[in-house]
Amino acid sequence: MYNNFIYFLVAIFIFSFSPNIEPTGSSLWPLLALMALVIGYRGICRRLFRRLAGAGVGSYLQTERRLSIIALVFYGLGFYLFNLKYYFQFFSLAGHLPALADIAALCFFLFLLAVMWAEGSACHARITGGGQGRWRFIVANIGSSLPIILPWMIFSLAVDIVQGLPISGAENIFVGERGELYLFALFFVFVLLLLPPLIRRLWRCTPLPAGPLRDHLDRFCARQKFSAQYFIWPLLEGRAMTAGVVGVIPGLRYILLTPAIIETMDSDELDAIMAHEIAHVKRGHIFFYICLILGFSVIVGWLIEPLLYTVLSLPPVMALAVSGRVDSENLASLASGIPLVLLLVLYFRYFFGFFIRNFERQADLYTISVMGSASPLIAAFEKISLFTGTKREEPSWHHFGLGQRIDCLAQAEVDASRVKRHNRILACCLASYFIGATLLFFLLNSISVEKMELEYKEKYAIATIIHKAAEEPNNVLWQHLLGDVYLSQKRTEQALAAYEKTVALDPKNAELLNNLSWLLLTVEGRELRDPERALALAETAAFLSQQSHILDTLATAYWATGRKGLAVQTERLALRGDPDRADYYRQRIEMFLGQNYLDSAAGGS
Repeated sequence: MYNNFIYFLVAIFIFSFSPNIEPTGSSLWPLLALMALVIGYRGICRRLFRRLAGAGVGSYLQTERRLSIIALVFYGLGFYLFNLKYYFQFFSLAGHLPALADIAALCFFLFLLAVMWAEGSACHARITGGGQGRWRFIVANIGSSLPIILPWMIFSLAVDIVQGLPISGAENIFVGERGELYLFALFFVFVLLLLPPLIRRLWRCTPLPAGPLRDHLDRFCARQKFSAQYFIWPLLEGRAMTAGVVGVIPGLRYILLTPAIIETMDSDELDAIMAHEIAHVKRGHIFFYICLILGFSVIVGWLIEPLLYTVLSLPPVMALAVSGRVDSENLASLASGIPLVLLLVLYFRYFFGFFIRNFERQADLYTISVMGSASPLIAAFEKISLFTGTKREEPSWHHFGLGQRIDCLAQAEVDASRVKRHNRILACCLASYFIGATLLFFLLNSISVEKMELEYKEKYAIATIIHKAAEEPNNVLWQHLLGDVYLSQKRTEQALAAYEKTVALDPKNAELLNNLSWLLLTVEGRELRDPERALALAETAAFLSQQSHILDTLATAYWATGRKGLAVQTERLALRGDPDRADYYRQRIEMFLGQNYLDSAAGGS
């Protein structure tokens, strides 16, 4: 279940960040591509499951995890190569309920998983000795997965319906910081009130019948000042040895026990398992799970745009963008989608997984205070290892290995301070998380997305000019713009080379001649200046055009070559042609008369 949680989150991200591009060709091709994806995926499933002859449950589960990841790859190919998002938009009722398109897309991923379960049903039955048919096996697995995605589906649809109500301001009710608070509040209400009964029904749980066992559990819970309803959980046809707690509110709080664990454990071992589940409620683990999930959504919400512009500004990505080899919308989707999917996997696999493992350990240690000894829970773990074939040293990202859990319980029974130490460390980790998340929130909130967008657009324009200039070396415009780019980057020698090339390509362009002349007169590196060459260029430019700024450059060239009289005379001509800038030209005349070129910067017009 924990792995499926990540798989479905990744699927949601893939769909959300995939491009919505209207196809130019026949709509038959995407349909054929979709069929090819499904057939290809089915073939891979069949081949991998056939290799499991004589294998155990662990090998089957490992193959299922591998095929789930392959399903995500095929799912992503469908959206990024064949633009499936465009076709799923037809489910949105002309855009009135966008959540329906999201739900349809997620159902496509669920369909791929159903293909995997269909191909693996016979293998699973052979390994476990189960009697489920193919369809019952598929339905059972879908039912196990629905509690992961159904809350998101219902919640997204409810938000769309509220925003579409014919009430003034309804469309903006969930927009902005206040709107996000409304969303989080509704999510909490949904998880606390609606999710527990939904899970109970989807997992086909039935009430534990009245009898000695229920009476025993009632007495045990009463001693712990805890109340819950008890249900039989038919996971893996009842053969799975596990238990769980769903819900935190009395009346909507359920303890789920599989038939296998009821039949296998004695009363003390069952009490220890109950104490473990009670600890999850009393220690607030479910509340913290919700906070950790919402914390990720908040971080992602603030990180999307800064991350997008950061990735798009990377030189390799920028080079790909200006090359035209990749569609710009596809590239933007990948630039935001891939880092966020990686962040999602890392966050839940390692960060969230760290807290899950340690919450489980805290619940394990809690049983010592309830039972007075670690022995009952240790005995329960030993039975689970024996009857399920689970290796003691085999950990998972969401639970410590059984051997690690047993060793920790044994050590805590000898050293009682270990329990307090673990609780203290876990509390410090949670406090650090909330402090860090708050600081990160304020840091991300302080980032100017508008500034990042402008900087990206500037970098993109520069990269485009550099690419085009290399692609079309005889295009005067691109070479001229390239010179401007180099000049803005203070790459003076490259700028001079680019401007020289523009003049060679278009020797009768007064503006190009003028710009190169001015650069040769005013460039910061004095060793790069060439007044005589600048004068020749300026005279040619002035012969072609008598505009004031061109005459100003010619005057500066006369001054730089020691012809002050000609410089003043030419500058007065520039003044007469542009009286609106009279003050500027008078200052230039004063400079020509009072200073030497070698002792002063030439200034700029």
